[in-house]
Amino acid sequence: MKSVIICTALLCASTDGFQSPSQRPRRRRIGTSINYLDDRRGEPRATRKKPAFDHHGAEAECNDSLGGRPHDPLHHSPSSVYSDRSPTSLAAATLQGAIEAPDSMPSSDALKAGRGLVEGVSRVASASLLITGNTVGSSMFVLPEAVGEVGMQTGSALFLGIYIFNLISGLLLANVAISLHEDSDCEVPSSFKDFVDTAMKCEKTGTAMAGASLLSNSCFVAFGLVHAGNLLTETFPALHFDPAIGAGGFAAALAAASLTQTNEGLSKIANAACVVLFSGFLSLLVPSLANVSDPVGTFLAPGSGHAGSVASIAAAVPLILSSMTYQNIVPTVTKLLDFDRTKTTAAIAIGSLIPGVMYEAWSLCCLGGGLDSSISNGVGAAAFTSFSAAALVGSTLAALMSIAEEYESILFSHATSDDENCPVKTTFSLQSVALSMVPPTAVALACSKGGELSSAIHLNGAFISPLLYGVVPVMLFQAVQRSSDRNNVANSSQSISSLMPQAMLAAGSLACVGQEIMQDISSLSIPSVIS
Repeated sequence: MKSVIICTALLCASTDGFQSPSQRPRRRRIGTSINYLDDRRGEPRATRKKPAFDHHGAEAECNDSLGGRPHDPLHHSPSSVYSDRSPTSLAAATLQGAIEAPDSMPSSDALKAGRGLVEGVSRVASASLLITGNTVGSSMFVLPEAVGEVGMQTGSALFLGIYIFNLISGLLLANVAISLHEDSDCEVPSSFKDFVDTAMKCEKTGTAMAGASLLSNSCFVAFGLVHAGNLLTETFPALHFDPAIGAGGFAAALAAASLTQTNEGLSKIANAACVVLFSGFLSLLVPSLANVSDPVGTFLAPGSGHAGSVASIAAAVPLILSSMTYQNIVPTVTKLLDFDRTKTTAAIAIGSLIPGVMYEAWSLCCLGGGLDSSISNGVGAAAFTSFSAAALVGSTLAALMSIAEEYESILFSHATSDDENCPVKTTFSLQSVALSMVPPTAVALACSKGGELSSAIHLNGAFISPLLYGVVPVMLFQAVQRSSDRNNVANSSQSISSLMPQAMLAAGSLACVGQEIMQDISSLSIPSVIS
């Protein structure tokens, strides 16, 4: 077949060559169509057709030259010169397929949705780290002793129960914050005073709750400042630092950060501290667990105190509760997540679970003797120092943010009228930062030379936290539900289904306070009067 085509083409060429110029028809180049100008005017390259080199086309061209109809371009259709469309390269084929099937290309909406998902996950992770950094603090270093009194089994049960307690409390507070934000056009609820003032319509009660919140968080700030001064002295013994100087320097650094950074900037600092916290914790945990001779025996061993003693459990519960408290940062978390319920729920559930797991692993390493052998070398000591510093920075900064939020509400609640637009505040004023730092710093400086603040942490966990983060969230949630305009049958059934966790939270809070009162009464020595 190829030989026939070649011979025919040669015959046509030779015949055409013997014709005179007048008889020889004008022939155009193969590949030039009648739509040449149209092609130049913007027709896509991918739609142009290649010339058809088959024997039929060659014979037709030869017949025209041998005496058939003169070769006139006007009498040739494009199909006689071009065959079916065939892309000339892989790139052209890809472009042609994209033009013909635009649905195969990723749409801008899909790309925006993907970027939104990544951004949402990133913000939830950031808020979770903020909660974790706020929870894991200097009180972690006194937890192993309390857990050792009751044993790891009982301690694990206490960690789980307190996690559920704090989870219910945090979700109720988040629901109150989001509901008040949705129903209000003015300042967003960012403190307990805002919650109580708006939900319960009682300014005096709101001021009282703000005072309780200030007292609770001030205990943590003072406790952190004291430990920061001691850590600086122990890290640089050759410099002979006074612990008071270290505490004062740490307080000044926190105040400067609070004045110069926005809420988002402070959150990033806390997240960076949390990253260092995780890194130091993992570098300590892995060798410490390896150095524990009998992990199972350590976990199953009874407590060093009286077996099953109520007094040991009563002493451990307030300390664990104070160490796992994070509700003071819930208003800030809801604000950072734009009051999104799903994101806030995920951040609270994840961010409050991580500290409990860390506490249990830390207690197991300390009780099993693995931590002492791990920090005996230089690398372990450096990891312990970085871990301690990160824990102090994250927890103290978060507590300071909560105190500043309360003072912002107290000082500037009447700064704007109800008719004005109230923008969301993202920075703290000088007055709020000064009032937040001066009292805890004064207490820390007074206790920096041998003072002990563990009793303040115990007091906070025994009385303030159960009432402030147990009873008050239930009251606020019920007040918001009653003031809601959606009081139909469906919402009534939903409220009934949510009564069980609220009842558990309130009952647990009252039981914690009641048993602490009973323990304090029983510990009093009343001399007998013998006549």
